[in-house]
Amino acid sequence: MLKNVARECRKINLELNGVLEKYHDSLSCVLGNGFFYGTDEEREEISEKVSKIVDLAVEAHGAKKAITELLMPE
Repeated sequence: MLKNVARECRKINLELNGVLEKYHDSLSCVLGNGFFYGTDEEREEISEKVSKIVDLAVEAHGAKKAITELLMPE
């Protein structure tokens, strides 16, 4: 099951990267601008997505490692 999830994630990531490259943008820029300049509904949706990412990372790696990896990837 995890292999299937990983494969689907890679597939979606490739598609997303293609769209972002096409429009010369990054996902962080899209989400950041959407959060700061979007409607209340858009802000809530973006906030929920980011929260889910953090939750998944914490669940997989523990809070300290997840936050460190998310905020300081290098």
